[in-house]
Amino acid sequence: MKKRLILESDGSHDEDLELQRALNAVNYYLALCEIREKVFRPHRKHLYGDQRINDLIEKLGEDSLELIGMLEKLFSEVVNDYAPGEGI
Repeated sequence: MKKRLILESDGSHDEDLELQRALNAVNYYLALCEIREKVFRPHRKHLYGDQRINDLIEKLGEDSLELIGMLEKLFSEVVNDYAPGEGI
């Protein structure tokens, strides 16, 4: 099944801004996915690419990992409030 989305603007400044926001929506979604991959995933799967982050995590111990997990949960809750079921 094909779906089609048509965005039209009468050229007014307000409509042009709304059109630009709609066109940027994919970029915002991709940015959120990238945040999850670069900020939260490394603490569960592998080390961060920045050794300073790894050193700080090691220095702070288990509390740092708990904090990162809590922040990831909060991030997920906020995303789900705005885009339920998207599963970023």
